[in-house]
This record gives sequence, structure tokens and C-alpha cells, in this order.
Amino acid sequence: MQPLFYFTSLFAASECLLEEERMRKDKRRDLLGNLPPELASSILRYLDVSDLLTMMDVNSKWSLLIDSDPILRRRLARARAAYKRVEKENRDYEARRTLSKLRKNEVRKRKRLTEDRDPVRKKSNLRL
Repeated sequence: MQPLFYFTSLFAASECLLEEERMRKDKRRDLLGNLPPELASSILRYLDVSDLLTMMDVNSKWSLLIDSDPILRRRLARARAAYKRVEKENRDYEARRTLSKLRKNEVRKRKRLTEDRDPVRKKSNLRL
């Protein structure tokens, strides 16, 4: 027969393992999803748009919660519109910049062509 302390230590070890498992499950528990939708929405209203977008990517339940709140949906729509506007402005800026570079290159080419045709300038460019 096993001594009594063996059974108590075995029981304590199993209790420790069960407690660890409970703690691990608690870390994975969805705290926001378990709240009432009104309370969860009021908490989500304090977050930035980038955080809201991240939360929508993380959990489908959170995504539905954010989409169901009209204030959050409006904030996200404004942010998307602003992003598109900035993206368009950047594209326009890049197009203007590229166009100005092309024009500068054309001017340089014309200068080179005129210098090559003009014998006076050609002679002055020669070094003695």
C-alpha cells in the first residue's frame, strides 16, 4: 500500500495541472465578446481607426460588433474616404513629378542638340 503523502502529493499535482489549464483557457477567453453589445460598443468608441481595423481582422465577432455600431461604421467610412483621397493626391503628385522630370530631360536633350549643332559653342567647349 502507498503511503498517504503519495496520494496527497498526487492530488496536489493534479490540482496544479487543472489550475494551469484553467488559467490557459482564461487567457484565450473573449472578454469583449462576452460583454453586452452596448457596453462593448461604448468601449470600442475610444479606439483609433487603425485599432478598429486591426480588431476587425482579428475576430469575426468583433468585426460584426464594429459593423453593427453606426458611429463606428461612420468613423471607418470617413477614414476610408480620407485614405482614398490621400492616395489619389499622392498618385497625382507622383504623376506631376514624373512629368516635370520628363520635361527637364527634354530641355537637357534640346540643349545638347543645339550645342552639338552650333560650331561656336562646340569650339568653346574644347579644352586646350
